[in-house]
Amino acid sequence: MAIHWQIHFKSFTNEDRYVNIYDSTYSGNPVQLKGAANPFRTSENDDLDYYAPIRTQSGYISIIAETDTLISQLIAEKPTDRPVTLTDGVSTLWMGFLHCELYSQPWAPTPYQGDIPIISAVAAYQGVDMPNQEGAVSLLQLLNMITI
Repeated sequence: MAIHWQIHFKSFTNEDRYVNIYDSTYSGNPVQLKGAANPFRTSENDDLDYYAPIRTQSGYISIIAETDTLISQLIAEKPTDRPVTLTDGVSTLWMGFLHCELYSQPWAPTPYQGDIPIISAVAAYQGVDMPNQEGAVSLLQLLNMITI
């Protein structure tokens, strides 16, 4: 699996950050994308169970493109098709996947700004059913059961 698309930006502390979007069918150098003003943002699941051992995250990657064709190429067909990492060039700071939902964009003439949804790795497996004695539970529920 190779990095197909990459966004380089500076953090608020002026450190280099890279958003890498992987593709299993791609080989070659990463295609550089232009990030919007806030190209990478995430938030933690805000349920009321403060003792939950595992919390999912979701967020957005915001890019600027001349056409919406590039933005629509990024959308994954399945929840784990396009892995995403946020790195500082050496260490991985966040891992997840492009969410297989439609992106949103504010109405404006070109260039297009696309807000592409992302989810954490645990959130991607929230919908994967695992059989047990009582029926089926999601992988996230199973992880919660064994970490309590």
